[in-house]
Amino acid sequence: MNKDVSAGNTLNLMAIIAVSLSTVIAMLDSTIANVALPVIAREFSISESNSILIVNAYQFAVVASLLPLAALGKSVGITRVFNTGVLLFALSSLGCALSESLEMLTVFRVVQGFSAAAILSVNAALIKAIYPASLLGRGLGVNVMLVSVAAAAGPSIASAILAVASWNWLFTINVPVAAVSLLISVVFLNKSPAEKGPFDRTGAIIVFMLGLLFSCTVFGLTRQKIFFAMGSLIFFVLLLETFYLNQKHKVEKALIPLAVFHSKTLSLSLLMSALSYATQLLAYVSLPFYLHNVLHRDIVSTGLLLTAWPLATMFTSVLAGNLLKKYDCNIIGAAGLGLLFAGMLLTAALPMVPGNIDIIWRVALCGAGFGLFQSPNNYLIMTSVNDENTSVASGLLGSSRLLGQIVGSALVALFFNINVNDPINCSLITGACFSFFSLAVSYWRYISAKPH
Repeated sequence: MNKDVSAGNTLNLMAIIAVSLSTVIAMLDSTIANVALPVIAREFSISESNSILIVNAYQFAVVASLLPLAALGKSVGITRVFNTGVLLFALSSLGCALSESLEMLTVFRVVQGFSAAAILSVNAALIKAIYPASLLGRGLGVNVMLVSVAAAAGPSIASAILAVASWNWLFTINVPVAAVSLLISVVFLNKSPAEKGPFDRTGAIIVFMLGLLFSCTVFGLTRQKIFFAMGSLIFFVLLLETFYLNQKHKVEKALIPLAVFHSKTLSLSLLMSALSYATQLLAYVSLPFYLHNVLHRDIVSTGLLLTAWPLATMFTSVLAGNLLKKYDCNIIGAAGLGLLFAGMLLTAALPMVPGNIDIIWRVALCGAGFGLFQSPNNYLIMTSVNDENTSVASGLLGSSRLLGQIVGSALVALFFNINVNDPINCSLITGACFSFFSLAVSYWRYISAKPH
């Protein structure tokens, strides 16, 4: 018999495990394939530039479908969307592992991306349902830790697997994990109630197209295909206006009720989330080039040095979740952003020949600030809406994270492609600027929340 995920003050540990396992593999697969691209390119006899489609297919599928699937969770129930996503993730991972051509692998990566979007679009909503209100901050802190560590650990885990097995095992390993997660979910997660009323299919299609156009714009900029990027951007803006008018007339039946954005707390927190994840990716993508190409560290050493970020995030995100009971979320988040800003500046100002300790404590400072900020920020996002719009807030949170990650990694690629004098330092300085801007937005949020 299914247990109620939100009964009283009890904590459903099995439900937490189900959501956590699926969240981890969905985040891992956003980065785990990157390391294997040269190996896959060689096996399929394709160029390395063409092999990047394997990564793009997953990212673009997630960004295009995240919000429509979050809204679908509101109509059919978040548990049903989650379970369907986990099942399809297992099947598509098996398809990826058995692929014998680039085309076959790309198709299954697209399906895998849709499946991951189903998982990630409702995971924050499920956490809100699973955890009692008194422990919600801690639950969101644990989720931040899992998301950050899984995304950061992808390349390291991929290297370890490739050292003893073929690239196919990068995807095969997902199958038993997803199967266990699905089994636990079916037994221990209750079927969340669905709201009456039709699903906004038109809105979902428009959002899907907006996601694709945004991805095309970023793709065009990073590949220096200016006309393609500008054309995609123009269509994106026109379609965004169409979507706004479409949703404005539908009011409560809208895919994304525009009324939720009347809350400055929600709107500003989403902006800060995107900026912080862009900062993280600006560091994550540029620092490996610095460590490997400039300092001539080997791949293993590079991975170990960068592990300081997720380890620090792991500690401070859980700490922040506990601090939410005693202190103002805005103060905790601002402190985290301050640490992130200082860490990015100090990393950009590394000595000419830094030692390992010089690198580790700076990277750890960034990770500590990132974790300290994310937990209270996510808490404010998820508690700024009523229960009716929990799945919408969860989808918006996932979208802000993904958009920030795409923008951050795209900016690093752009800096390298336009041949700036020091693309790595430029990336780190840009990240520092983003975190400073986020800190300014944090102050605006704090002022807006104060009673007048």
